[in-house]
Amino acid sequence: MHSTAPLTRVAAAGLALALTSCVGPSAGTLPPEAAHFNVGREHLALEGWDPVSYFPEGGGEPVEGSESIETTYRGLIWRFASEDHREQFVADPERFEPAYGGWCAWAMVDGEKVEVDPQSFLIEDGELLLFYDGFWGDTRQMWLDAGPDAHLRDRANREWASIRAID
Repeated sequence: MHSTAPLTRVAAAGLALALTSCVGPSAGTLPPEAAHFNVGREHLALEGWDPVSYFPEGGGEPVEGSESIETTYRGLIWRFASEDHREQFVADPERFEPAYGGWCAWAMVDGEKVEVDPQSFLIEDGELLLFYDGFWGDTRQMWLDAGPDAHLRDRANREWASIRAID
């Protein structure tokens, strides 16, 4: 008799490990307003990608930032591909911050903090949405396929507000 139960348990264990490792290090040293942001141990926002580059005025395509062009906002380090991008960010940081603290927008619909592929994104209603794109699927495409009738933004916004209210 052939059983898939062991394989299913292995897959479930792998998924659990992947999701728990996605939450990242303790945010205890971050200021309260950044405690739920998706950052690594160095408090580097967007894994070092230039937040302005995602928007039309920054070229509309993600570009890695430079270690020599940085600023600090909300206790996080933000990197930029150019001084012009850094100046745009400093002038209006909330405009360029990713929604949901940089966590996957699709997963946020269920209140989950899931890592993203910094190159999988949408600008929707003037906000930067980031998505997971990997072994478990292309969540950006899932978001697009769901369409506006799914009210994903409303659902994700409610979940994000709940997560931020915990502290």
